[in-house]
Amino acid sequence: MIPAELKRTIFDNIPTEYTVNNNNITSIKTVGLFPFNTYNGTVVNLRFPLDMLPYYRSADEMYNITSEILTKSKVYRGTARFMIGSNDVTTTISEEHIYTIGTNIYTTNHNPILSVTSLTAGTTIFVENIDYRIITNKSQIEWIGTTPNDSETFTINYSYRERGYWIATEIAEYLAKWVELNFPTYLHEYGASIIDISSAIDLTDDIAIDNLNIITFDVDIRYTFEWSRALTDEEGPVMSGSVLTMSGSNYLEIHTIP
Repeated sequence: MIPAELKRTIFDNIPTEYTVNNNNITSIKTVGLFPFNTYNGTVVNLRFPLDMLPYYRSADEMYNITSEILTKSKVYRGTARFMIGSNDVTTTISEEHIYTIGTNIYTTNHNPILSVTSLTAGTTIFVENIDYRIITNKSQIEWIGTTPNDSETFTINYSYRERGYWIATEIAEYLAKWVELNFPTYLHEYGASIIDISSAIDLTDDIAIDNLNIITFDVDIRYTFEWSRALTDEEGPVMSGSVLTMSGSNYLEIHTIP
């Protein structure tokens, strides 16, 4: 099996802080089964659904026999599955624009606008639906009364909804790059390596209808499983000072221990 220590190393190093569309998003991280259909928030879930599958390039088992110990090893593959879930997140932001005389409609950097907390220019505080209004498309404001001076900077403090789909998608993209960059270091200690990283799949309709948006991708891992035992009296020792190595029925090699 994929060593438990390696699984813990992967899990412990998964990030929990992300930047999505210039917003800081904090996720929880979990391992194994997780109730996606009831959770609200942002989560990165790690699981290992497939393990100890024969690696097609190494169908034969390797045997290494000394005078006392028989060691057996075989190359397998397993899967680390990342499942990223998020619902919509409400965020408040402060944004500056420059007023140009004759231009009364300004587009915010984020949408949809849920509400405007304040709109100011210098010491002047403007009033919603008297000085300005939110246009029905929820992505623009329109000046309808008193305005800032020409070329004056005005500041909008407003809340908007960051869609869970984009949060889950961007975190999945980030984690796929994180895997490529960091997994080789984690796996090397265990003689393992990455075979492939799958394409991302949207599982929202299958797992979390009307709740979370879920994006998943798999990382296939190649690793060697090895175990040893003492030779029995019936098996007897090999030649003193030698090692016997066998690989399936392909070859047999005897060499002298230096």
